[in-house]
Amino acid sequence: DDTDPEKAGAKLIKRNLSDIAAMGGRPGPAVLALLAGPDLSTTWLEAFFDGIREACLAFDIPLTGGDITQTSLGQFSAVLTLTGHTDKPLLRGKAAIGHSIFVTGTLGGSILGKHINFTPRLEQGQWLAARSDCSALMDLTDGLAKDLPALLADACTAALQPDHIPIAEDARTLARKTGKSPLEHAFTDGEDYELLFAIEKNT
Repeated sequence: DDTDPEKAGAKLIKRNLSDIAAMGGRPGPAVLALLAGPDLSTTWLEAFFDGIREACLAFDIPLTGGDITQTSLGQFSAVLTLTGHTDKPLLRGKAAIGHSIFVTGTLGGSILGKHINFTPRLEQGQWLAARSDCSALMDLTDGLAKDLPALLADACTAALQPDHIPIAEDARTLARKTGKSPLEHAFTDGEDYELLFAIEKNT
C-alpha cells in the first residue's frame, strides 16, 4: 500500500530481468497473468500498467499476452513469465576451491528504497558470461548469508573477508535505527538485486 503502483509495476519487470541477468542472458518476450478481486481500483491498475509499460520500453521487452482471472475481494496477484536466451548460461553451484567471490554494487538497507528502485544487472551478467574464468553466477534476492551457499559446489564453503564486504550507505543508516550492525544488514536484508559471482584464479 505504501508503494506507488507505477513503481510496483516496474519492479515486476525488473525483478524478472534480474533472474535473466543471473545467468548472463538476454531477455525475450513476456506474458502476464493477473488475478484481481472485483474491488480493485481501475485507476490503480492503470498506473500499475504504466509502470510495466515504461519498464518494458526501457529494456526493449515485448509483452505478448497473458490472462486475467477474477479472485476474492481484497486480493490481487500479478505473475510475469519472462523468456530469455544465452549462448553460454552461467549457473550457480559451480564455485569451487580456489575461486574468488565478488559482488556487483553494495549490499544492505534495501528497504530504504533499493528494493523498488534498482537496475537489473543485465550488461554485467552478459559481460561475465562472455568470460572464460567466471565459474558461477546468481543474483542476490534473499541476502548474502542465505544466497551464498547456492553459489558453491557441493562440499565447499566460502571464506569471506568482512572488511571487504561492500556495505551500502542505506545499511549504515538502517543500523542506527535497528541496533544491528551494518554488516548484518549487508548479509541478511535481501532484495539487493546485485550479481554474486565466482572467478577462477590464474586464468
